[in-house]
Amino acid sequence: MGNILQFIQKRKIHNFIQGMCEDELNTMLSNKKQILSWSSLSYCSNKGICTMNVAMPDFSAEYWVCYIPKNVSPIFAVKFPSWSLYTAITLYDSYGIPFSSVNNVEIKVDNKKVFKNLDRSYIIDFSDDIKTNDILVAVFRVYRPANVTITPANELPLLYFVDRNKPVLHFDNLVKQSSRKYATERGKEVGKKFNMFIEKYLKSIDNSRIGTQFFYPKIMTGLFPNTNATYVSAFLPNDKTCMIINGKVPKKQVWRPYYSIMTTEYSTTKTISSMTFEELGNWNNKFELYISRTKEEAIRCGYNQDNKHHKLLLWKKAKGLLCVVTRYIHYKSYKNAEKEINDLKTLDGSKIDMNIQGIGTINYV
Repeated sequence: MGNILQFIQKRKIHNFIQGMCEDELNTMLSNKKQILSWSSLSYCSNKGICTMNVAMPDFSAEYWVCYIPKNVSPIFAVKFPSWSLYTAITLYDSYGIPFSSVNNVEIKVDNKKVFKNLDRSYIIDFSDDIKTNDILVAVFRVYRPANVTITPANELPLLYFVDRNKPVLHFDNLVKQSSRKYATERGKEVGKKFNMFIEKYLKSIDNSRIGTQFFYPKIMTGLFPNTNATYVSAFLPNDKTCMIINGKVPKKQVWRPYYSIMTTEYSTTKTISSMTFEELGNWNNKFELYISRTKEEAIRCGYNQDNKHHKLLLWKKAKGLLCVVTRYIHYKSYKNAEKEINDLKTLDGSKIDMNIQGIGTINYV
């Protein structure tokens, strides 16, 4: 029975994603008379600006989305922003599962997929990795430092289409880039569809998972996951007001470029607020993080804004089950990164492993 239910769930996801992609492609053809690159944008911030708030976006990151029609393959020309904390281009199938990804650090020049130009830009040809004729989705992720508001349009990758069923001999079919305004508008519409779908089909959390220490939740691998991200989470019990995390930001490592903590609304996977390693005091800094619906509640739980180690995150008006997620970005080609990922996956909520950097002790008040 479990396998049958899993199959039905996968078909629902497939049908939803295929339908959404077809709608976006048809909308472009109807309104713009052509397919556009980076035509949907997921961008949210703690300042209340938000387009596509789905699948727990980080508020210091942006996610540019391309819809790849059937029977064509994408070739990208990209110069990864030198200022970014982490950047990647990832291809997803019609089930929202990643099957090929290239990031700014682990990119390897080869004679099949990646070519390096003299100006240190790259040509990335995903053709050989595509084994289906379905519509595909490409996501360009950029994690920004605090002093960058959004990626300039001229730093987004160029996209070329080639025939998926023929050898690539040359490419010159440049796809026109969407305007930021259009990408923002479509991001909002796509986000609404995703939120409705997730609310309807997202599995409920077992009660034994509520009110624990941090645990690694397989269910949060979700739709369109980041292949370099690992998440651990915790849920606030209904009879508690605050979650207080005593922790320490991990030490700075080349293989772990990013760390953050977010409040989320589980039923919709919306991010409510987030705090990066910089906002937590930077690498290797101790913190006492108070998480509640309002600042007044946090103060009653002991939060003191004059204490430099005290930090504040809010759930605000989030509904239903309230969740906290700690996000790590790793470069998996490093052995230390693989070890930390495997250690994080052992967390089951019943213990605090002080050997895992960034995992704090949770107290519920």
